[in-house]
Amino acid sequence: MENPMSNSDLNATLEIRSGFQGGTEPWRETFTLAVDRNGFRDVQGVGRSGDEVQTLEISTVRESLLKTFDRAELCELLDQLARLRAALSS
Repeated sequence: MENPMSNSDLNATLEIRSGFQGGTEPWRETFTLAVDRNGFRDVQGVGRSGDEVQTLEISTVRESLLKTFDRAELCELLDQLARLRAALSS
């Protein structure tokens, strides 16, 4: 039987924020990625118009996140997503 989700266009936007400051600029650091079954993409896109879809290497995503956020806090946050995935798998 064919999986009805095999050609899915399911996607998500992952936004990670830190350094709440309040006011009109409440977050000191923000990192946003588009995620789909092919991997991670820059939400702004690439190319002249920002409309070329390019999957980012995981090493690029890793480096960008570690430049922006504390490793331990980031791992604690992502552990919650791993727990959700595990719950969905069973």
